[in-house]
Amino acid sequence: MDDHLYSSNILIIDDEESIRQTFAIFLKAEGYQSVKTASTFESALEALHQDDYDLIISDIVLPGRSGTDLLQEIRNSGTKCPVVMITGFPNLDSASKSIRYGAYDYISKPVNKETLLHFTRHALEHWFAIKKADHLQQENEKYRRYMDTIFRSVCAAINARKRDSSIPRAFATDPI
Repeated sequence: MDDHLYSSNILIIDDEESIRQTFAIFLKAEGYQSVKTASTFESALEALHQDDYDLIISDIVLPGRSGTDLLQEIRNSGTKCPVVMITGFPNLDSASKSIRYGAYDYISKPVNKETLLHFTRHALEHWFAIKKADHLQQENEKYRRYMDTIFRSVCAAINARKRDSSIPRAFATDPI
């Protein structure tokens, strides 16, 4: 696995402590270095305000407000990283809300180790591909502006040279 995937910042949100701990143990054992957890909507928002994440894994059923409400808050805040929604009660309503609010994936519980590692890897690979594409697009735009500046500079120099060379010819053909 690529080193940048290992250094990814992952947030797990679930009201069940055993699930949070199990997911964190599996991910850390796989080599992911930064795995944080939250148990409620409010603690998840606090964690999101304190750090940037490369992947968020959230249960849909949380005490108080739901995981889909959290997903909507995440997207409204401008956070673009993949968010994987998990639920022990899959249904069309929560699935459609998850997709509408921009979830990367929707997974039914129980989530085994292989499934967790599989969707984590794919979501992070997707996220880093998007970040790389954005970076390349910014570099391309910077290069385009640089080339545009050079082109305008060369055109201005050519036009100035043409003006300068036409002045002596005009005087040379004028009889005095």
